[in-house]
Amino acid sequence: MSKRYRFTEQEMKLMQDFINTIDEELVLNRGHAFQCCVATKEIWVSNKRQTKFDNCFMEWLKTLPEYEPIHNTIIALLHEIGHIKTYDSYVYLVDNTKEQLLRLKLEQGKINEQEIQFKYFELDKEKNATLWGLNYYKSHKTQCNKLAEMLGLITHNLD
Repeated sequence: MSKRYRFTEQEMKLMQDFINTIDEELVLNRGHAFQCCVATKEIWVSNKRQTKFDNCFMEWLKTLPEYEPIHNTIIALLHEIGHIKTYDSYVYLVDNTKEQLLRLKLEQGKINEQEIQFKYFELDKEKNATLWGLNYYKSHKTQCNKLAEMLGLITHNLD
């Protein structure tokens, strides 16, 4: 894996081209974390290649029956697209309330950082987005792994 922290302009273009094969309206931006805006179909890519939450997410991901080996940046990107593709306003409203309650429990010391992360990943909106991403990966593994290689994330296929 590359030791560089940030994605270059060329790498951002590679990711933009990749996501446009999924949906031509998707727009990629630099940000502080992987995030998306469903209304504008914008996706923000973390300004770091690896964050402290990536290991926790990957650990949780391995608990899913649908899990397949995948690079964390690729699943993070697909996860954000999954939010756009699986959006349901009611689910998001309910899960946003559940998320606030989780954060309150963390502040009160009733759960720790890893527990809140795992519970957050289990929220329907998060799990649905992740499952969409995993399913996309399974049916487009060659393209996804090629992107990972072009980004310098892996030097071999994950198969």
